[in-house]
Amino acid sequence: MSEENKHAKHGARYKARRHAAEILFEAEARDLDPVEVTRTREELSVGPEPVSAPVRPYTKQIVEGVAVNLDLIDFAIERELTDTDWTFDRLPGVDRAVLRVASWELLFNGDDVPNKTAVTQAVELVSELSTDDSPSYVNAVLDAMWKNPESPADALARAEAEAEAERLAREQEIAERRAEAERRAAENAAFAIEGLDDVDGEDIAVTSFDDDDDSFAVDADDAVPSQVGGSASLYGGGFSEAPASEPESAPEEIGVVTSLPHTFEYAPSVEEEGETPTGGPETTEAQSELVGNNEPEVSTQGEELDVDKLEPQAPSTEDTTAAAEPNEGEGTD
Repeated sequence: MSEENKHAKHGARYKARRHAAEILFEAEARDLDPVEVTRTREELSVGPEPVSAPVRPYTKQIVEGVAVNLDLIDFAIERELTDTDWTFDRLPGVDRAVLRVASWELLFNGDDVPNKTAVTQAVELVSELSTDDSPSYVNAVLDAMWKNPESPADALARAEAEAEAERLAREQEIAERRAEAERRAAENAAFAIEGLDDVDGEDIAVTSFDDDDDSFAVDADDAVPSQVGGSASLYGGGFSEAPASEPESAPEEIGVVTSLPHTFEYAPSVEEEGETPTGGPETTEAQSELVGNNEPEVSTQGEELDVDKLEPQAPSTEDTTAAAEPNEGEGTD
């Protein structure tokens, strides 16, 4: 059958459908409003020298109907494509345009056009305008849409309700996770503050006089007690703690000098001088350097003695004899 005879057997409705599919294809490809494309073609079809074919009334009715109900029509097509190997975005542009025309007739113009006629005309259009694989799945999609008991409007409303419920559930889950994260952060912060309050003072390093200078920081476990009073005395005087069970006692020997912040001990023995004390206590040279002949002595209790109250002592016999006898080798005047 020749091309002319093929188109000759189709009536005006077939040509109107074909023209509507062309307008829808152009509008989608150029991202235009299909209604505006229809008006432009109407303008170009009039005048002394028309450059476009006249727009048939049924063509204009189809384009306007598809433009108003485009979301619902595309949803109905995509719903029936689930049983095929195609997705809505992967369809050839011509096939999408023909499916939109036939879907409008099935869903919104069923009283004027029988469903079987709408499906048959769509299959013929894709056979003429599109690929060899197009007629089979176009026929399958339109047949499933025709026989589906749930209308596309009800199906779209149900799908939108399910999507809204899913969105609200997701937002609720995100809010609960955020609240749980904030609760855990607050618990961790409270635990950290409580841990700082429970730190034992013995575990903190002892600092020197200058709180800002930690060069003399000493841990309590490293403190070495001195021999005086059983107390711990560190250079710098930063730590001193005497045992509670042992009271402090002053040194008993003359010559023991205690000073702060440093502690030292000096107790010369009489045996080191090679003499044995006879009678009262004698002041050695080393002791005289510490006490002095004219200065008050340091008592065992750390108090100064009143010099005026000291009783003079008679010199010993050895001292008197040594003073009366001259040394050998000295002459007399």
